[in-house]
Amino acid sequence: MKKTITIIGCLFVAAILVVGILLSVPPKTLDFRGTVTEITVADHTVTFHIRQSSEISYTVVADSKTRVRRCHKEDPEIALEEIKVGHTIEGNYRKFTKGNEAKFITVW
Repeated sequence: MKKTITIIGCLFVAAILVVGILLSVPPKTLDFRGTVTEITVADHTVTFHIRQSSEISYTVVADSKTRVRRCHKEDPEIALEEIKVGHTIEGNYRKFTKGNEAKFITVW
């Protein structure tokens, strides 16, 4: 009986530790965020030049595989071609790609 209570206690403590670790991990970070300063369209791709601050800028390449969405669910849908200079965008790059190809873009 003592051995069973000890095992249950150890499992309970382990479960509390796992839940604590999962709750303390920060949410997934974004690869880029900034205001669109220039847009170049070529061969089924759109290249966005964005600036986060005076020192930080990014180049983001988007194509038909890139998901585009608004920041709020109740906002109307937006297409890749509707993003204009002055819009603020954020998102992540695709993994294992050679260029800065965006996996998704959120328009603010």
